[in-house]
Amino acid sequence: MRPRSIVFTISGIAVLASVAAWAATGAKPFTRFENKENTEVNEQNDLGDLFADTEPEGEEVELGTIDSGFAFGLLPAGPGKASMSVAAVAGLAVLASAAAWFLDRKKEGAVPTADQGDSHGS
Repeated sequence: MRPRSIVFTISGIAVLASVAAWAATGAKPFTRFENKENTEVNEQNDLGDLFADTEPEGEEVELGTIDSGFAFGLLPAGPGKASMSVAAVAGLAVLASAAAWFLDRKKEGAVPTADQGDSHGS
């Protein structure tokens, strides 16, 4: 197997694995990591008491929860560890594949070899 084919195969597997990780973690648009502060806010029961005076008569308003779990996103959410995403993995895969293709083409050269035949029929 040629080195170029190996790089193409590994790049394809990396992209497929990143798409699988994206789907398995909720298919969110941006990468995020677990946030313990948001988890604590979700667990507190007294938040409803803060807004009890603002509720209309006879209606009970339920506060939503903050999503605080890990999600591998399509796009990076910022610098550092949140920069990993499907787009980052795919971008690196494209760069590695392009480099492998270019280096392989450069090694082969542009001169036709004997097994390519003569295009002028002589």
